Amino acid sequence: MSIARILLRLLVILACAVLAAVAGAIAGVRQQANQITEKSSEYISIAKIWTNLGAISGKAEKDERPPEYVSITEALEGQEMYSRALERVKVLNPDFPRVPVSIRIPQTKDIGVINLVATGSDPRYTRALLNALLDEFVASRHEMRESIQGEALRQVLEAAADRQKEMKQAQAALKAAPTDVESLAATSDHARLLARLKAQQTQRDELRLQLKPLAENDAARVPLRDRISALEAEIKDIMAAIQRHESTIADLRNLREKAIASKSAFDKAFAKADELQSSIDHDDVYIQERASPAFEQVMDWKRPVALWALGAGLVGGILGIAMSGALVPAPRPQVPAAA
Repeated sequence: MSIARILLRLLVILACAVLAAVAGAIAGVRQQANQITEKSSEYISIAKIWTNLGAISGKAEKDERPPEYVSITEALEGQEMYSRALERVKVLNPDFPRVPVSIRIPQTKDIGVINLVATGSDPRYTRALLNALLDEFVASRHEMRESIQGEALRQVLEAAADRQKEMKQAQAALKAAPTDVESLAATSDHARLLARLKAQQTQRDELRLQLKPLAENDAARVPLRDRISALEAEIKDIMAAIQRHESTIADLRNLREKAIASKSAFDKAFAKADELQSSIDHDDVYIQERASPAFEQVMDWKRPVALWALGAGLVGGILGIAMSGALVPAPRPQVPAAA
């Protein structure tokens, strides 16, 4: 076959393929346009939940998911949480039209962040429902922790209340106690009594030494005995005064120690209750980003149109091959003339 015939056939095949591809692209555009116009608009809202599972995912296998992650995602995608979210939106936004909203959690490499994607036909309701789902999820986790640790917290709070009552009683007793026993004057009087006691005891002992060598019938014994008796009576009074003062000081110190101990016990009980309450309020799973404003989901035109054009081009090429054979027939073989 000559080169001219071959080029002519190639031109026929190429023309058929191009025409068919253009026709296929046009058909694809029309088909895609019909789908878009017939299908109702869909809006997407996205939220994020942070967990402390990021460190765990680094140690886990590629397709392995920790049980806590599975529990969280099942709760978020579960019907119970969805129903509670519906009721919340109904109460908070009664004017919003109720439309079906789908919730899905796409798989990501970093399981430390859970992405929630809500899809619905109304942008306001879609976003409100996703926010309601987040709030119900957080509330349910708080209820779960409170039910587990609530009894322990109640006992700790009762103990803290008892310690507070004891502290107030000790402080009231300390306030009512006579504090003038620690004044400068009282301290000076106490020191004076101690010195007076020592002096009188010394004088009594000296008189006893003077009395000892005297005979029983010695007239000098009488004034010595009288003086010793007077000293012993005074010593007794001084010792009683000292004992009263020291007893008051001891009672005051005991009250202070009791007040300090009761306050320390109350502080410890209160700190324990506060720590337990914090453990109930704190969660290692929290909302990182609330629902974003819903945006319309736009269908991608390029790939379907390209597929239509490619398919039609292949069919046109095949038809072009057949037509090129019909339009540009091969030359007939020449029969050699007879001699």
